[in-house]
Order: sequence, then structure tokens, then C-alpha cells
Amino acid sequence: MSHVHAAAKFYGADPYRPWANDIVDAATFDLAMRRNRAWIRRMMVEGNQILDIGYDTTRTPHPMNGLRRSPFYEMEKQEVANFPNYPVIGVPWPGHSLIYSGP
Repeated sequence: MSHVHAAAKFYGADPYRPWANDIVDAATFDLAMRRNRAWIRRMMVEGNQILDIGYDTTRTPHPMNGLRRSPFYEMEKQEVANFPNYPVIGVPWPGHSLIYSGP
């Protein structure tokens, strides 16, 4: 997640910050996902701009979904998709896909 925080700092954005005790393993995964979902929804309800750096192209497949992107990123993409026409700005970041399917 350090790449997300580095990009946020570069762009002057405020990224999601998990609780300090969020160790994302089988026991805490669902709680961490609910917290992250609540955050992204709150950001959209408040009208905050969403910046998307894409997924890390060097990442090994995640054990929870077998993809080269985290299940948290996938959930955030789905949540944004649930808000029709919500603006998402794709921004470049080294080593990331910059997959952007917004308007």
C-alpha cells in the first residue's frame, strides 16, 4: 500500500488509511473490507474527487482473489461503478496499469 500513499502525497490526495490493528488475514479480512467500503462510499457521498492510479503491474497474484490487484482495489472500483457517472480521474503512476473505465 506504500505505492498508494506515495501517489496520494504526490497528487495532494487523502488515501484510505486502515486502522492500525487491521492485519488483513482470514480473521480480519471481512472487517477490513467493510471499513474500506464505508470509507469509499463516504468519499463519494461527500463529493470528493477519486483518483485512480490503476493496479500494480508487478504485484504477484493476491491470495484472496488470484489477481494482480488487491480485493480492496476491486471493491473500490465496484463501489464507484455503483454510483453512475461519478467522475474518476485516471492518473499515471510508475509501475501501474492505469486501467480506467470511467466516462
